[in-house]
Amino acid sequence: MQTIYLIRHAKTKANTRGILCGRTESELLDSLDNIKQEISCKLDSLKNPLIISSPSERAQQTASIFDKKIIVNEGFREFDFGDFDGMTFEYIKQYHKEEFEKLLKDGNVYQYPNGENLETFFHRVSKTYEATLLEYKNYKEIVIVSHAGVMQILLSYLLSGSEALYWNFRIKNCAVAKIYYCEGMPIIEYIK
Repeated sequence: MQTIYLIRHAKTKANTRGILCGRTESELLDSLDNIKQEISCKLDSLKNPLIISSPSERAQQTASIFDKKIIVNEGFREFDFGDFDGMTFEYIKQYHKEEFEKLLKDGNVYQYPNGENLETFFHRVSKTYEATLLEYKNYKEIVIVSHAGVMQILLSYLLSGSEALYWNFRIKNCAVAKIYYCEGMPIIEYIK
């Protein structure tokens, strides 16, 4: 039986300001010791997990709490907000009114200028996830440290096979989702 732990990176300055932070880096607000304590209490005792991280510094720093080699995978990078990366929705609403109206109207198919739409993001992340499970099928425990958007996509994918449930999750910093596979079927044991 294979167990997957999805973990969102620790809180950053951008998170506290409501900034869209896909490719933009943002500094973690807490010490690694505090982050380790916050995440550890949400995990079962891990024996020898494989640690995979998004390439962002905030995810890799969070993954470093495991004191193990980290495999960086570009496919687990956060949603690409394109030209709007580093902005807040309020800023976009005020200074890019037409685009903001298109964003509201088009919803999941809205293509951020020079960025992704939700469908593209879904395909990137779900394919990366499946390829990861196949490549590392001999590992009983895999920890994937990434982002809220990545976790929302993966949870939606596991439950519906699509991005349809993406907006049904609110993933806080340092959240942990435990998924185990029983006869090939993913079972979400918890999200905390």
